[in-house]
Amino acid sequence: MDDARTKSHPDEPFESDGESYYPVLDLKHGLVLATKAGDGTPAPVYVVRRASRARAKAPKLDLSQAVMLWTDGSCLGNPGPGGWAYVRKDRHEEVEQSGGSPHTTNNRMEMTAAIEALKALPGQGCRVVLYSDSQLVIKTMTDGWKRKANQDLWEQLDHVAAKHEVSWRWVRGHDGQPENERCDELAQAAAASQAGRRSK
Repeated sequence: MDDARTKSHPDEPFESDGESYYPVLDLKHGLVLATKAGDGTPAPVYVVRRASRARAKAPKLDLSQAVMLWTDGSCLGNPGPGGWAYVRKDRHEEVEQSGGSPHTTNNRMEMTAAIEALKALPGQGCRVVLYSDSQLVIKTMTDGWKRKANQDLWEQLDHVAAKHEVSWRWVRGHDGQPENERCDELAQAAAASQAGRRSK
C-alpha cells in the first residue's frame, strides 16, 4: 500500500464543508477517503478535504480547586551563586519561599524551585498548576526533552511530581506577570545573599 495512505481510526469523525464524515483512508495532500456520517450500510464513499477533527474536549481544570505555583531560579554567573523561589496560592493562603546555593547553575535553580514548591505541598494528590519561565523545565516535563544533565534533580522532580496531578505551564519571564515577577525578585535576592556569604 502507498505510504501516503494510512488507516484512520473509524470512530474519529471530522468536518468538511459543513458535513460530518468518518475517515476510511488518509490520502495525499490532505484528502481523505470517507463515508458520510448518518449514511446507512453499505455507505457511499467520498473523497473530501479534512477541515478539522472533531475531538472530545479535555475537561477544563477547575482552578478554584487547584493549587497555583509560580517558580523561578536565578544565578549570578553560570555557574555561580544562585537562588530559587516559589509563590504558592490556593483558596486559603499565599506562601512565598526561597533559598539558594553558593555554587550552582541557572538550570539547577529553575529545577530546584519546582522541586521545593512541590515538596512543600500539604499531603498528596493535590491538583496543581505550576508556572515556570524555564522552557527546559516545562518542555522536559511535558514534551519529553532529552535530559542531558542534572539527572539527580530530574529524578527528584519526577518523584515529587508523581505525588500530585500537575499541569505544567510556561509563562514568559519579565513580562509583567505579578507572581512570576515576585518569584524572580525573590530568587535574585537569594542568589545575591549567597554571593554575599561567599565574599565574607
